[in-house]
Amino acid sequence: MGKIIKSIENEKKYQAVFQSVNDIILIFDSKGKIIDANSQVHKISGIKPKDIIGKNIRTMSKYVPKEFLALVLINFAKRLAGKKIKPYQIKIIGGDGKLKDFEVSATKMKASHGVGGVLAVLHDITDQKLLESQLMQYRFMVEQSTQEIAVADLSGKIIFVNDAWAKNHGYTKKYCIGQNLSIFHPKEETENIQKFNQILIKKGRYRGEVMHKRKDGSTYQTVMDNFVLEIDEKQTYIVGIAINISVEKAQQQEIEASRKHLAEAQELAHIGSWYLDIPSGKLTWSAQVYPMFNLTRDHLTYKKFLSLVHPDDRQYVNSSWQAAIHKKPYDIEHRIIINSQVRWVRERADIKFDVHGKAISATGTVQDITKQKDYEYKILAEKERTELYLKIVGSIVAILDHNGFIIMINDKGNEVLGYKHGELIGQNWFETCLPKRLQRDVRKVFDQLMAGDTKQVEYYENPVLTKNGKERIIAFHNSILKDENKKNQSIIFSGEDITEKKLAETKLKENEEKLRTLTQNVDGMFYRGHVDGIAEFTSGAEDLCGYTEHELENEIRWFELIDPRDQKKIQSEEQKMTQRAMSLVQEYRIKTKNGNVKWVSDTKTSVFKDGHFQGIDGIVMDITGRKESEAALIESQEKFKTLAETSPDCIKLFDLKQNIEYINSSGIKEHYLKSPKHASSWNWLSAIQPKYIPAAKKAFLRAKKGLKSEIIVHHTPEGAKHDWCQMVLRSVKDSSGNIVRVFCVSRNISELKQHEIQLEESEKNIVI
Repeated sequence: MGKIIKSIENEKKYQAVFQSVNDIILIFDSKGKIIDANSQVHKISGIKPKDIIGKNIRTMSKYVPKEFLALVLINFAKRLAGKKIKPYQIKIIGGDGKLKDFEVSATKMKASHGVGGVLAVLHDITDQKLLESQLMQYRFMVEQSTQEIAVADLSGKIIFVNDAWAKNHGYTKKYCIGQNLSIFHPKEETENIQKFNQILIKKGRYRGEVMHKRKDGSTYQTVMDNFVLEIDEKQTYIVGIAINISVEKAQQQEIEASRKHLAEAQELAHIGSWYLDIPSGKLTWSAQVYPMFNLTRDHLTYKKFLSLVHPDDRQYVNSSWQAAIHKKPYDIEHRIIINSQVRWVRERADIKFDVHGKAISATGTVQDITKQKDYEYKILAEKERTELYLKIVGSIVAILDHNGFIIMINDKGNEVLGYKHGELIGQNWFETCLPKRLQRDVRKVFDQLMAGDTKQVEYYENPVLTKNGKERIIAFHNSILKDENKKNQSIIFSGEDITEKKLAETKLKENEEKLRTLTQNVDGMFYRGHVDGIAEFTSGAEDLCGYTEHELENEIRWFELIDPRDQKKIQSEEQKMTQRAMSLVQEYRIKTKNGNVKWVSDTKTSVFKDGHFQGIDGIVMDITGRKESEAALIESQEKFKTLAETSPDCIKLFDLKQNIEYINSSGIKEHYLKSPKHASSWNWLSAIQPKYIPAAKKAFLRAKKGLKSEIIVHHTPEGAKHDWCQMVLRSVKDSSGNIVRVFCVSRNISELKQHEIQLEESEKNIVI
């Protein structure tokens, strides 16, 4: 009996291991019936183990969608037949009715008698699937972006470009990977690039104009918005976003050239004068006027002048003149046609009247304003383009006068601040759009800008106050607008709403701190293996293997500590991890610095970025104790089976529903059973005489409550070979103290019972 108790204790150890695994574990018999499930079933999926234990996998459509149930059945049959299957993915309907993603690994279980079963491990990959979906969305957005995007390491070696970058430079994406960023810039841009990168590395982000070079040697101007990507608080990559501004630059140069030409034209313009004797109609021009109208001094009359006016403007000119001789101002602009060309002129006149109020003469000027009109049309077109840009641009753009009053703000600015169009014009920026606590400090920044100190405050971050009283964090880029005397007149700024970005940065810092805390408190060793073969290790290495983190990173490779018997398998599995994103748990032996052998569990995940393998992150934990326990458990189970199979008593192990999970060979012979598998469907109470069944049921219920029971039962002739037996029933508990099984030992006492009956008969005869 002591050996039996020891086997029960080993059963507790088995259950402790079984229940402590973080994944769902299901054990199936050869028919596909679930005979055991760990507690993770409920924790992960919300399905209670009792709802599925004892059910066949074929009837599990309530929990497994039909399209996945067929796959499960096929792989179950393959694994039962001894064929190897790769881990596969399915969906399961959880207790809350929601679908969850799982990766299934299965192994065939051996049995000492008959056909074994299958042990399946279900790893929850729901979050991983969601992350993969989000990653695909982000990657799609980057790939489809019309802006040129490239990622390089700090030496300038490119590791990623999107389609726009490759196409606009005339290369294929494949060619770009591995090239240095310098091939995309002309040599004369080298000094500018060096200054740009110095500022970028120092500030972490920088925006500026940079010249780019295409494959065919042609160049184009861009605005580069670059930032440094940090990994583990270490500057690792440079992300560059290029916006082609060649067209805008050309337009700007054209406008500036037009302005210069206009200024020259205004300086060199010849304004002609004229005199008209109104009663006679005689018109006299100065010498500068004739070339304007391409006329000689002959044949000059008001009628001749009117014939040169554009037909569409003649009525306007004549009606304006008629109004002028009736004491209305005469200052008009109109078109004339000279040699089939349309030109613009401006005319002014001073009318003289006699004592009766009748116009008698007029003295005036005429100026060719054709260039000015052309310039105005260009300015108008540029104004329309600028207004359209300000309307659709995704940043706040505003102009403040020298006192800080708003003279222009775009639609995005109104939207962010919560105001209607035109509502902010004329308002003081500091008093209306800033929290009171910041008004004085930001005003100082404004004063610095107006004083010409733009370097210190070119970029500035501060909260703004919306109309409804909420605050938003804005990143400002400031610049000064000057008047015609080159004096600081006003300030124009663009502002990007970075509220969500700041919240994300705060969240990231919190997560990094949590990770740092986790790393320091987990009883194991975290590591990161990079694609270049360099590995980083956290604290805990020395406790695990005897080597310090410095030794593992600089003097000895972790792979050299792995037992040669395990190295080939480890290498093979890690090679697969470089091909696709995956996670796995490896258990292997290592040799510590002092020469001892330890078993470790290595949980690792392959890391990919933009489809490129970056390395492996993992945690290694000492499982030597667990391995020793498993070995002891296996040994104890074998001893238990040996003792049970050699015992003349009938030994049974029930689940809490009175189903027989195990019966020894003596029990099989005693109850005429063909094999152990027939015991699972056999009703043990059918072998007991009806008179003794209530006592047997009561004893089983007591055992379920943790109470030991000893009873004597009388068997039926067809249910057992022996007439009488003494049954001892007691409970079996798991590592948490929960009763999970009932153990029963039945001993043949038929001969003793016969003697008792004979003795009772003899006593009766003596009394008679």
